[in-house]
Amino acid sequence: MTDIQKIPRRLGDFLGDRPIDLVTRNAIENSHNPIRRQNILSHTYTIYCR
Repeated sequence: MTDIQKIPRRLGDFLGDRPIDLVTRNAIENSHNPIRRQNILSHTYTIYCR
């Protein structure tokens, strides 16, 4: 299992066994649903950046 595959499980454990969906920004930007795409992208923010 790669690190990117471990992230949802670790976040879920940290948040009390909540289900986590991890999606790349590119996948959202290329979404065919403009309403969903706009809603998600308008509520994003950077948590950590190197």
